[in-house]
Amino acid sequence: MSDSSGLNLFLERIMHINVLRMGGASAGIIGTSGTDSDLVNNLKKRSITFAHEYSKPTPDNRALEQLVNDIYGLTQTLQLMHALSEEEASRLLRELQVLMEKYPKQK
Repeated sequence: MSDSSGLNLFLERIMHINVLRMGGASAGIIGTSGTDSDLVNNLKKRSITFAHEYSKPTPDNRALEQLVNDIYGLTQTLQLMHALSEEEASRLLRELQVLMEKYPKQK
């Protein structure tokens, strides 16, 4: 059912996102995590859940749509916070869009 190479590439890109700004470093020294780190972790979790649902023989379309919306929102928020470049965010969202275009919706 799934485009496994595209899905794997998308997940690989998501899993390699790191927040290496000074705000994250100083927050780590104090003992708390930065907001952008929490957002990256949420993006990774949503992406893994998306991949799991997308790979099912009969995925739940509503769940997929909600996960896609969550991933879009988190990616755009990270871009606005300058944790992701515009290029990086655009590439991720384009890959997600391609996955969904290849996905045959069931009624």
